[in-house]
Amino acid sequence: MSKTNAKKGLFVLHEGVASTIFNSQVLEHVKEMRTLGYKLDILAFNTEKRIWEESIRNARAIEDSNQGVSIFLRKGFNIYFPFSGFLNLILLYYFIRTRGMEYAFVHARASYSTFLCLVVSRLTGIRVIWDCRGDSLGELRDALSRQNALVRSIGKITLVPLEKFRIHYICTRIAVAIFVSQELRGLYWERLPRTVSSKIIPCPVSGKLFFFNSKLREESRRVLGIREDQDVFLYSGSMVAYQALETQRSAYRTILSCEKNHILFLTSDPKQAGEFFREFPENRFRILSVPFGEMNQFY
Repeated sequence: MSKTNAKKGLFVLHEGVASTIFNSQVLEHVKEMRTLGYKLDILAFNTEKRIWEESIRNARAIEDSNQGVSIFLRKGFNIYFPFSGFLNLILLYYFIRTRGMEYAFVHARASYSTFLCLVVSRLTGIRVIWDCRGDSLGELRDALSRQNALVRSIGKITLVPLEKFRIHYICTRIAVAIFVSQELRGLYWERLPRTVSSKIIPCPVSGKLFFFNSKLREESRRVLGIREDQDVFLYSGSMVAYQALETQRSAYRTILSCEKNHILFLTSDPKQAGEFFREFPENRFRILSVPFGEMNQFY
């Protein structure tokens, strides 16, 4: 094993380099850690074929515009395919053995990555930090509930027990954990050893990127053609099912029933949003795809 640097780590995720979440929850964290003297490389496994090209573009753009940020983008196997966990484990171990033995710790995002990193840790000795983003078992059950009867049945027999095992393994072996809320930590607290070091760290944003400025507010309203006496409601996020899109659509009907109200719907999926919300007038329901660095103009 090569000599390790106590302040050099590896951020591991199996979500590719998506255009929105990656910037706000991965990139900004890595950049902030650098100001504290910690150098984190990013290892992103792309496990969905449909976003591979997008991941390549985003990774290149991020590295070009953020000096010192290193992203290792690798193809992985879809996490829902049979034996994909074992195959992704081999890929992770290979990276750690060939390029990653210099790392003192691994920051693993969500339960899937954490489980694989903990298994590899038993072979390499590298410390793992569990970045718990949500109730992964609840999210899986919610996703299965929207599938047909056959997929639901197969999922309950295979995917649900597997996720339960991953959570059990993590809770019995993790030493350091980060939770985004008190409620989330409470969900796992009774299953964690009392020796676990845990912190509650929400999803803060950089004050350099997000701040209030009255002149910026006036200019943005002028560009959008929205008067000061008109109210603006803003949504920023994806079009995935767990965002309760039907509930949103119902709420937007109520909001737009008042003539002075405007809605800005900011998403990385403008085409899908346009089809889903086509009932709303374009002059008061505006769908936009906005680069991360320009989001504050709309907030």
